[in-house]
Amino acid sequence: MQKLRDYGVFKVIFAYAESLLFDHFWEAINLTRKYNFDIELTTNAIELDNETIKRLSACGVDKIQISLDFPNEKHDIFRNYKGLFEKVIQALQLLNENGHFRTRILCTQWSDDLGFYNKFQSLADIYNIDVVAFLSAQTFSPEIKGKINDIIRRFADDKRFIFHSPFFTPKDCFVGRILHINPWGHFTPCPLSNKVLGNIFTISDEDLDTLMNNTPKLMCLNNEDIRNDAKQY
Repeated sequence: MQKLRDYGVFKVIFAYAESLLFDHFWEAINLTRKYNFDIELTTNAIELDNETIKRLSACGVDKIQISLDFPNEKHDIFRNYKGLFEKVIQALQLLNENGHFRTRILCTQWSDDLGFYNKFQSLADIYNIDVVAFLSAQTFSPEIKGKINDIIRRFADDKRFIFHSPFFTPKDCFVGRILHINPWGHFTPCPLSNKVLGNIFTISDEDLDTLMNNTPKLMCLNNEDIRNDAKQY
């Protein structure tokens, strides 16, 4: 945490895998607060009950991002967890009642069905969601992509909606501005990349700065088909 603070990092996001299951989660949260980072938590909401929400609030966490890939029970099938959609709805209601949190929904799915997005918009209205972010590294046929582009334009006035895909909005690549660090200190240029750049415990500030400034912005690197299509920009 001290190294990140010295380097100029101002925000820490606990995400990717379920942080609330980590044995030292609360110790890590309190340490992050000690160094005055802006703290965010991404969660699948399974462990996000009323007691946990109150404890997160007391620890200074003010932004919660909940994974929700479908605005109905299809989310249960996609995540292979029966009752998960209901747990997400219960968590959104508790967060809304608490009133302290900025709440965001993260969706990894895209659709050419307008109703799919309308349902997310209704959830945002009911539970005062700040952002609904559609994040995807999927490829689509030209026909489907055209339909999705039409839908994106249709929701342009709803500032809560964010659409990010390397095949739609590659200019929004965050490589060079974030570090994705695993519990052992190894870091990659973004959560979708498996390219390990180094270890935060051993790398010097100078080498870290060089890596951050010279890592090329690449389209999502994990999928072979995507790698074949990827271009630097």
